Amino acid sequence: MLYRRFAFSLAVLFALILSGTLGYAWLEGWDFVEGLYMTVITVGTVGYSEVRPLSTGGRLYTMLLILLSTGVMVYASAALTALFLEGELFGLLKRNRMNKLIATLSGHYIVCGDSRIGQHILEELGRTEQPFVVIEKDPDKVAALRARDILAVTGDATADATLLEAGVDRAKGLATTLNTDADNLFVVLTARRLNPNLRIIAKALDEATRDKLQQVGADGVVLPQSIGGMRMVSELLRPNVVSFLDTMLRNKDQTIRVEEIRIRDGSAAIGETLARCGATSTAGASLIALRRADEPYRFTPNPDTELVADDLLIMLGDAQVIRELDRRLAT
Repeated sequence: MLYRRFAFSLAVLFALILSGTLGYAWLEGWDFVEGLYMTVITVGTVGYSEVRPLSTGGRLYTMLLILLSTGVMVYASAALTALFLEGELFGLLKRNRMNKLIATLSGHYIVCGDSRIGQHILEELGRTEQPFVVIEKDPDKVAALRARDILAVTGDATADATLLEAGVDRAKGLATTLNTDADNLFVVLTARRLNPNLRIIAKALDEATRDKLQQVGADGVVLPQSIGGMRMVSELLRPNVVSFLDTMLRNKDQTIRVEEIRIRDGSAAIGETLARCGATSTAGASLIALRRADEPYRFTPNPDTELVADDLLIMLGDAQVIRELDRRLAT
């Protein structure tokens, strides 16, 4: 990395100045300030006169110092020029800015792996305006993500340090889409230990891995091949329903989604009916179902149903409208 070359050249320059100062103190018997002054004017080639007349050994030492410092300065100048010309300095500043932004996040989502499935997750999180961080091993992929102003961390998602850098201890949810079931298993195990309250969804390639992922802490396991098969048979049996869902998900003018609203403790909606709180009469959103505690879902519930704490409302409609209704019910 170019910034490492530049940092190395600065370290060498500092070592040269320190050794030059000590050399004058040893050869000429000067104090530290006199030796430092002589070293700086020699390395800087400013042409000022010597502090005191030099001995033959001191002159030879000065010539050696000039030769060494010239080489170091040329190397440092080349490294600094390359930093600006190749954008490394800008990239470093942007990376530091993103790391500071990640450190301020809370209640965000983490996506492990910029895979094909991971890219669909990023697109959906972006469209629904959810804060998220990506963990990816490949530096080129990380650079491409950062170029799109996506917060990304370079590293192994199975490592504690990488997950903590992405803010796993403050995150709301995590999706792991790595290329092997073993890697996804380690991510789930590590993330669950670092944040017991985290909601974790894992990708699995083998049906037999599903139980293992759930045993180590995954809240949900998705098998892409199984999902693909269900999609194909749905195209055969109910093509119009699939067409409706595709239109809903791909609509670029409006984000139509199925979202959930949980009635939290302290909400003003507790004791109100579905009709009075606006759940059944909000323009742009429709109430599909209600779930209470461990009861089964109540589809198209009665508008006169009174809400209680921890009720879950399943809504279909504009994602922004549903989020505003969620905020209204939470106050």
